[in-house]
Amino acid sequence: MNNPEIFNSPLKKRRVLVAPLDWGLGHATRCIPVIFKLLQQNCEVIVAAEGPVKILLQQEFPGLYFIDLIGYRVQYSRNGYWFTVKLLKQIPKLLYRVLAEKRWLAKIINEHKIDMVISDNRPGLNHKKIHCIYITHQLQIKPATLLPKGLLKKYIITISINSMPVGCLMTLGK
Repeated sequence: MNNPEIFNSPLKKRRVLVAPLDWGLGHATRCIPVIFKLLQQNCEVIVAAEGPVKILLQQEFPGLYFIDLIGYRVQYSRNGYWFTVKLLKQIPKLLYRVLAEKRWLAKIINEHKIDMVISDNRPGLNHKKIHCIYITHQLQIKPATLLPKGLLKKYIITISINSMPVGCLMTLGK
């Protein structure tokens, strides 16, 4: 799956699941050119989202198939002092969502015969049996594990626009 020529083979139309995070519309708008490129490459795109993200992408791509995927539904404090405290209190809910996403994805891969997943900042959407790509706006991905420094380097691609780094892709899975 690491060879793009194999992935883009005209012999089989690849089914790609695209799933942006639900924290505002920035993640969804970042997925729009990705979806256009996948469609140009003759891929069948399925979008997983809910709420305003789903509405935006349905307006942009009315012919695509959409699957409901529960978002993280993070709540923010209006008071800057409590902002961090409120986020920290939601960590158990966020961890639960990541685990729920992993279970959801295993089911969806089988039901919809997914060949590849592209997620924008949804850490639970990776699976060892298929090629998965994790999009982030972070320029340096710092894993929350004790992995040796540089181990993830071979899986990370920095994206630049006009020679200015704007984000990273991290390939996971197969």
